[in-house]
Amino acid sequence: TRMMLFAATIAMSEQLAPAAAQPATAAAPTAGTSRVATAGASMGGNAAGDVRATAASTNLTTSTTPAATLPAAAAYSATPLASAIKESDAPLNIGVGRLVGTLILSFGLAIGLFFLLPLGVVTLARPWVGDGWLNLTIEGLIRLGLLLGYLYLIGRLADVQRVFQYHGAEHKTINAYEAGDPLDVAHVRRASRVHTRCGTGFLLIVVVVSIVVFALLGNPPLLLRLLSRVALVPVIASIAYELLRLGAANYRFRVVRWLLTPSLALQGLTTREPDDGQMECAIAALERVLKRDGEAALDRIV
Repeated sequence: TRMMLFAATIAMSEQLAPAAAQPATAAAPTAGTSRVATAGASMGGNAAGDVRATAASTNLTTSTTPAATLPAAAAYSATPLASAIKESDAPLNIGVGRLVGTLILSFGLAIGLFFLLPLGVVTLARPWVGDGWLNLTIEGLIRLGLLLGYLYLIGRLADVQRVFQYHGAEHKTINAYEAGDPLDVAHVRRASRVHTRCGTGFLLIVVVVSIVVFALLGNPPLLLRLLSRVALVPVIASIAYELLRLGAANYRFRVVRWLLTPSLALQGLTTREPDDGQMECAIAALERVLKRDGEAALDRIV
């Protein structure tokens, strides 16, 4: 997903380069961040999957910033890139070859690193850990450790930190929208950068569900276990997705909030506080999704 986001960012940057080629101002992004400055546009797909939840039943849409200290929304002028996103109706064209190649590489690396590698480790350790739940639990813990380590390490890269800021801007914008607040920087800044339906939490649920699903298979031969780790990925992802939606829809219950606490805490690795320009891009991306797809399309997704 991160690789697809970078590809979409680069493609959008190339499309909007003429609109962004303006004299630098206090509100304009710096040259060093132009490659990722349009990530907000690529978040439109995620925004479509995150809007219109039961925000009234959650407490995730406010921050500690007092409302009285917020400047008026009119004090912020849109960055050239955010304005270009708002005004452009042209669909994002990444290219079929680049998209297919990115998908194949992303899925291949993900399955190899997070599914096959843990299985290989526990297979080698089988004389000591045996079979059954202990074997599967260790495999799941290795998978979880790889996920946390991966997110932590890529989060130390400067470019990825910028992407994580756009991720935080996306969450803030969605939370503000679901709370019924106006879509401007002043109100978006107040919103939380934690969201109940974030894909980061989805990854954590995938790890937990995989332990249960693979336990139901018992202990087949090694070849069948390898095939199951690949073939059952869509099944595990589907179950995890439905559990994520179910938890978000029932977040008002205390037990659900308790169960989702690790998922929300994990978002601290994949979100950062955004700046004004990043929030403007996220707002522009969401407004474009609402304009192109309409409320009916969003209701079908959420």
